[in-house]
Amino acid sequence: ELYDGDLLEGWYHDWCIFERERLQGMYLAMLDKLVAHAECMADFATAVHYCELSLRCDPARERTHRRLMRLHALAGNRTAALRQFELCRAMLADELGVEPAQSTVALYEHIRQDSLGAHGESAVPADASGVGDILRRLRTVHATLTAALDQVQQDIEAVERMIQRTR
Repeated sequence: ELYDGDLLEGWYHDWCIFERERLQGMYLAMLDKLVAHAECMADFATAVHYCELSLRCDPARERTHRRLMRLHALAGNRTAALRQFELCRAMLADELGVEPAQSTVALYEHIRQDSLGAHGESAVPADASGVGDILRRLRTVHATLTAALDQVQQDIEAVERMIQRTR
């Protein structure tokens, strides 16, 4: 709620555009961290909310769509996960004229086939000699590492955009 939108929206002076993009990047990075924290806490509803805020700011942000697909699947909402893929596909086509990345399509296929594997719910009963608890902890660690990998990917993309602007 602290971020009310783009700085001086409608102004196109160089200094203003740079500052607007910088602040937007900070906002998106903060949302990514909030999503990662909520996901680690298995608070999928909160993580979904932060992803939706991120997509309001940058609707063509594919990795956020991917994350939202995974979160819906983790929360047991397969239909919402599949719908998110369709929204992602439409947004990328409208905004950028491209198809989703292979990693997005692969995630969609895993969800569609209900074979998300390590991203999904436990198939082991919780009382099976503590194995269910261990498996849940491992999945939490996996979600944390996935969130960290997403953050690294975002940083790489930001540096690549800066390099492109300087050319």
